[in-house]
Amino acid sequence: MADIKNKIGFLLKEKYPSESEYLHFLVLVRKILEQLRESNLTEYNNFENLKLFCDWALHIVIDRSSAGSSLIVNINKSLKNGKKGHTDDLIKAVSDSLVGKFKLQLKNFLIMNQLSTDIVDDDNRWRDLLKNTLEIITEIPVILKPKHEDTVKGDSLKEGMWAKEVSIVKVNFEKLAGNQFDSNKETYCLLVLTSDTTRLVIPITPGG
Repeated sequence: MADIKNKIGFLLKEKYPSESEYLHFLVLVRKILEQLRESNLTEYNNFENLKLFCDWALHIVIDRSSAGSSLIVNINKSLKNGKKGHTDDLIKAVSDSLVGKFKLQLKNFLIMNQLSTDIVDDDNRWRDLLKNTLEIITEIPVILKPKHEDTVKGDSLKEGMWAKEVSIVKVNFEKLAGNQFDSNKETYCLLVLTSDTTRLVIPITPGG
């Protein structure tokens, strides 16, 4: 494990790693998390969301993940509560469920392994990490496990409508609005597919 930590430490010295280096970083983090799981160390349970992001980066679909299903349950809850509030509150709630836990667990992981936390503490470095991570996992779906379906059905957005799949997409809102300026500007969003095939798109903020 010491060798893996050294490799992570080396990558963390890069102020703005490339996308491929970020992918390597997530692979190395996943290796340590897998070792924690295989050793039955209780610390593993504190990093489920971080493990989800690592898995997300390495698979073409996430359909057997309890952490992935928990994410969808929380997104579904945020969507239901968001109907009663403001759009900004909904965006923040969704971003907290998606990004906030990832950021917190990554920082705790780095602290636990006595590694630098600058990559999450420095706003510019965190935004760069998040941008590259979202790029890596773009358009890879996370699907609700059947055993969790009753949970979201019981908290449905309306009759016959609940979240059952999420993925990251890039949306050009300027182009959608017919604005020819800044036409190359894209925003990372969470695409939610519901049980009645409705598609909901929520922008992701980096704050977490």
